[in-house]
Amino acid sequence: MTVDPKDKKKRNLVKIGKIAEEIGVLPSTIRYYTNLGLLKTYGRTQGGFRLYDYEETLHRLKILKQLEDEKRYTLDEIKGKLDECVLQAKQRKVLIVDDDPDVRDLIQSVLSSDPGWIIRTAGDGFEAGKLAIDFLPELIILDIVLPGMDGFKVCADLRKDERFKSTVIIAITGYDTQEHRDRIAAAGADGFVAKPITPNALRECVAKFLPQK
Repeated sequence: MTVDPKDKKKRNLVKIGKIAEEIGVLPSTIRYYTNLGLLKTYGRTQGGFRLYDYEETLHRLKILKQLEDEKRYTLDEIKGKLDECVLQAKQRKVLIVDDDPDVRDLIQSVLSSDPGWIIRTAGDGFEAGKLAIDFLPELIILDIVLPGMDGFKVCADLRKDERFKSTVIIAITGYDTQEHRDRIAAAGADGFVAKPITPNALRECVAKFLPQK
């Protein structure tokens, strides 16, 4: 297969022996899965050895082991389930919280350009709290000025919950003052984007805290 040189630079490419040693399988097993089309290769070394993406191949092998343990799938079903599991592993969940539907639509439109996001939205603090618990997003984009429960309290309450200790929270507000920035940081937000939101500012802030997988 032809591999884009830029794509190769982004990947940690290794030979079959390193993968086999890491996961505890025979190299012949990896060759077998590769020949069936269940594992991807990214070119060869000058000596002719196949190159594999380290993280991707380990992930695929772990999924394959689980599917084989169940012993009830055909090869085509395994291929389908494997691709589905790999896609889900690359996806990230984001909750957008803003009482202005136009702002929600703008943020959703910006993030939707990347198919890796699973997006949910909420219009107030109470709905946001409930949806966050049900959805467990990796990223929350949170308007600080909300009807009912304001965004400062929503953010602080989420940070008190162990389930959201590692969740990235990006605050948004039209009140771009030092006082607001200080309150946002004190509430536990990771980042801040001022309104009116521009696509580039939002993308840069998200990328800062959540680099691409």
